[in-house]
Amino acid sequence: MTRNHNHNHNNHHHQQPNTPKTIVFLDRQTFPRDIVLARPSIAHEWIAYDETAPELIVPRLQDADIAITNKVVLNADVLAQLPQLKLIVVSATGYNNVDIDYCKAHGIAVCNVTAYAKQTVAEHTIAMILTLSRHLLAYHNDVLQQHWHQSPIFCLHHHPMNDLCGKTIGLIGQGAIGLAVAELASAFKMHVQFLAPSEYRNSGNMNNTNDTGNTENTGNLHHKTSDSNNQAKTHPYACVSWETFLATSDIISLHCPLTKDTANLIDRKAYQQMHKKPMIINTARGGIANEADTVQALANQQISAIGFDTLTQEPMTTTHPFQPLLGQPNVMITPHNAWASQDTMKALWSQVIRNIELFCQGQIDNRIV
Repeated sequence: MTRNHNHNHNNHHHQQPNTPKTIVFLDRQTFPRDIVLARPSIAHEWIAYDETAPELIVPRLQDADIAITNKVVLNADVLAQLPQLKLIVVSATGYNNVDIDYCKAHGIAVCNVTAYAKQTVAEHTIAMILTLSRHLLAYHNDVLQQHWHQSPIFCLHHHPMNDLCGKTIGLIGQGAIGLAVAELASAFKMHVQFLAPSEYRNSGNMNNTNDTGNTENTGNLHHKTSDSNNQAKTHPYACVSWETFLATSDIISLHCPLTKDTANLIDRKAYQQMHKKPMIINTARGGIANEADTVQALANQQISAIGFDTLTQEPMTTTHPFQPLLGQPNVMITPHNAWASQDTMKALWSQVIRNIELFCQGQIDNRIV
């Protein structure tokens, strides 16, 4: 735990200008130690905990005016015991760990951070696609095991490599990240197509949902509704039917929120309609692609490779369906860190601090409640 006082009486606050605010960060270790987290310029007492178990939430927030949480759950039972709490800042885009209805009913403001990770998640997506398309993991392993050293010729080429140029990438989700991936894919001269919003199973339009997944740590996947709708109408890429999307995509990449309408969107039935044995990339949320069905599709050679940064169980467990696949050259799992570049985390934290400072000046940005 770290505790600091910073009294700056030149600032004006929302209610009592010269009263220091008590700010408690519940899960500091969601940021690396080498990232220096700036403090607000307002008068405040700062308390940070590496992690907070459920039974410690109420005692730690008892005197807090402002709580910062990435993944610590603040439900109605907890919030009912915290009458002093005025603001919750979620240090992610997804805010499903906070009981929004309770906060609305009891005057607790909630804000999040938005659109900070679109470029870094897009780059991670392309890195996965390149790594799997060119079998870089397998070839790197060959060198480590000295297979190249023993080769009778100057190179190894027994793992087939594929270019991105000319391939069709199918994207699900037309928010900020989906469009950033489309832009990068276009630079590789790929054909880009989106699943038409009207084709989402059980729901007419994905752009009418908020990203409330287990965020990026998320959080990150979607602009606010108005931005998403505007972008969906103006981008130059094709929007195709479900059948066309599944049948013609060489690579399928997921960039949509996890909602009741997108859970298991890519399932056994979908895999059976994939004619080109596509690669499946998921840097969105675990559960959009059914994981057990994905394992079976890989075994059935209905798909050629998978690259997943998000899983239904996080951290990953040894009983996860993907566990037996680890080490296969066509399987790449990264630990939900597509969002976590140094540059992006600094940008994220700047939004957290700005949210606090604006709130204390009687304003608020990125407001959910």
